[in-house]
Amino acid sequence: MVAAGDRLRVFVGMHEESVLPRGVILNQCDGHTPLHSVQGDNDRDGERGSADGLFALPPDADPRQLAMLAINPPTAALLLSEYVNLKPGEWVVQNAANSGVGRWVIAFAKRRGLKTVNIVRRPELVPELEAIGGDVVVVESPDVSERIKAAVGHAEVRLALDGVSGPATGVLAATLSPGGTLVSFAAMSSNPTSISPLDVIFKPVTVQGFFMGHPEFAAKLAPAAAQAAEMIASGQVHIPVAATYALSSIKEAVAHAQRGGKVLLDVARKDGGSKP
Repeated sequence: MVAAGDRLRVFVGMHEESVLPRGVILNQCDGHTPLHSVQGDNDRDGERGSADGLFALPPDADPRQLAMLAINPPTAALLLSEYVNLKPGEWVVQNAANSGVGRWVIAFAKRRGLKTVNIVRRPELVPELEAIGGDVVVVESPDVSERIKAAVGHAEVRLALDGVSGPATGVLAATLSPGGTLVSFAAMSSNPTSISPLDVIFKPVTVQGFFMGHPEFAAKLAPAAAQAAEMIASGQVHIPVAATYALSSIKEAVAHAQRGGKVLLDVARKDGGSKP
């Protein structure tokens, strides 16, 4: 079972060939423990390599949750560790808080003793994200920056994580304390980033970008994914899945994903259609 995404052609042993996403999960075979890798590049037909970057998966963990290890958990872990040296008790603010990355940011922050401010678009998400550990969850609005400042009081907010772009980036910049850092890792709105020059000039806010494919992160991806696997196995994290489709129903799966919700592909299923 795999998350829909970039694909990598993987040779299992020297006999079988499977087409799976980058960050492939190999299910139990010949009595061996399932393995996971977060290494590999896109657009390859085949590859032989060392076992570096492979680690054993918890045998009793939900395979649907493990299928989503390759991208979102390492992204969240590195966003929290690579830009600002946050101490336990400090705050981080993020938009797209209900996304896969956003939920993992909440989980890793809680594990590290950090506090999160989470911006969402729909009011019904507030109690849901509070239940999984979000310290402050607010619905986006024209005065959301002021409401966030009121919620954290006199505490500094030194890190902001932007997965939306457009005017939402400016909201985060306005929320940051002087000298804070804003990290852009996605652009869900597809709009150009918009930040008030006053925040850049007078605070001053530092703006940086994150891409997990950069070589400086390569050695840190597997440890982050391995920690995430442990958190899944222990029940600390559960990402909602909207539906699971057979590979033969790939067109329906893509259409569902475009409507919204996390969609998985089950390559072992022979029947078509989807299931919860």
